[in-house]
Amino acid sequence: FQILISFPACYWVYRVALGIPFVGILNGISLFIILGIGVDDLFVFFNFWLQSSRSPDLETRLIWTYKKAASATLLTTLTSAG
Repeated sequence: FQILISFPACYWVYRVALGIPFVGILNGISLFIILGIGVDDLFVFFNFWLQSSRSPDLETRLIWTYKKAASATLLTTLTSAG
């Protein structure tokens, strides 16, 4: 949803604020790259969430998942962007 609602703002900045009259095909393809990175991060968080199933309460499980998945997500995002 965030990606979809960011299109009008980005289009305005690109066309009006920067004055670039042409939106190229590479700009459209970048949407799929961004979605791929987001889905990859989702898989990482979901995998750590499944690994945390032995935690007794929800708060401990969420904290453990976030701590473990944050660094892994950073690395997968950097490698995908690279």
